[in-house]
Amino acid sequence: MSKIAKAEAQSKPLQWFRMYAEFATDPKVQMLSEADQRRFVMLLCLRCCNGDVTLHDEEVAFQLRVSVEDWAATKRTLIAKMLITEDNCPTKWDKRQYKSDRSNERVLRFRQRKKQQDVNGCNVTVTPPETETDTDTEAKADALAARAGGGLTRMAIEKKLREAAGDSLDCMRASLHDIDPIMGLIEGGLDLDKDILPAIRAKAARSRPGSMRGWKPFAMAVEDSVANRKFGKDIAAKVAKSTPIIDPVLSMSKDEIDAAQKELHEEWRRQALTIPEGWGI
Repeated sequence: MSKIAKAEAQSKPLQWFRMYAEFATDPKVQMLSEADQRRFVMLLCLRCCNGDVTLHDEEVAFQLRVSVEDWAATKRTLIAKMLITEDNCPTKWDKRQYKSDRSNERVLRFRQRKKQQDVNGCNVTVTPPETETDTDTEAKADALAARAGGGLTRMAIEKKLREAAGDSLDCMRASLHDIDPIMGLIEGGLDLDKDILPAIRAKAARSRPGSMRGWKPFAMAVEDSVANRKFGKDIAAKVAKSTPIIDPVLSMSKDEIDAAQKELHEEWRRQALTIPEGWGI
């Protein structure tokens, strides 16, 4: 390679794409052989480098340094797992990769605006905010988690949830990374340490090891726990309002106090019998 070509290659920005941690736990991926996993990752790299250009089987096989027959076998497996399409394009690529990740166009637009502002004699260089970036979405999620979760990030909240759920989780499930059912409760005003974690521990204690594959059952358990607690407080308030309070200062005989206490207990029992089934009280 000549010095000029080498300098041009070094001046180009490195191309990159988003690789998610669920790759290590996704059953579809982990059931592939190591060779097929490597070839799938290489295909992601080729897709990143070549943009929307269709890669033919012979080109892919050459880039992977395998025979066309070997690539054909791997391709059938990846298609069966719905990881790629017939034209060797990774499925959900556009969903997981974002245009705003590629800074070339954004930098070009900025330079054009700056050049135009210099021509007009304006020194203001205001860059409009980017939209539809995954980074912005993650930042908003962390901001929400920090407000509702005592300053914790979303990742820190997930860690505390997993610790509370313990052995009841099926840790190989990628769905466990989706903590939105719990985040919805936090956003609704529930306290992570007082309302959510105790209910998750109780639910985990009643569950078989490895039986929980997501956070929705835990979220339902939290809602039931909060509803039970609130309903119990409502019953207590109703009984306290309808039942005379026994003041120990009053000059009552022991028999009269025992009779009053018995009446209070009977009232509690009658109130408890009116509680709908399914509340767990």
